[in-house]
Amino acid sequence: AILQWGAHALINPKGEVFMPPSSTFPKGLPVIFGPKEREFEIFTLYRKAQQLFESLDLVVEKLSFNQQKYWEILLSNETVVYLKESDPLGQLGLLTDLYRRITANHEYPPKSIDLRYNTDGLAVKWK
Repeated sequence: AILQWGAHALINPKGEVFMPPSSTFPKGLPVIFGPKEREFEIFTLYRKAQQLFESLDLVVEKLSFNQQKYWEILLSNETVVYLKESDPLGQLGLLTDLYRRITANHEYPPKSIDLRYNTDGLAVKWK
């Protein structure tokens, strides 16, 4: 298993969900979750997001698509990233292009970065 799907399942490297006893789950796996009918889309977005954030020495610890219809990503530095439903990869590309400039003069990482606006802008909340 390379990922945990919610609280009750795991995902293998091919994106297939399987349900062993939760007591056998490996510790520390990234968690992804969302509507069951979108599980492969969520898995694919996780893989692509992880590739983008690796260049910033960050790990995607959690990625979900929630009932309010937006994406939420928790990074290894405890920053939460919010994306609107449409074009999450485009939004992530914008964020990873700007991330070092956003954080350059700050001692601590942002608390959250919100890209859910109808512009190419973003909002940053600091701890």
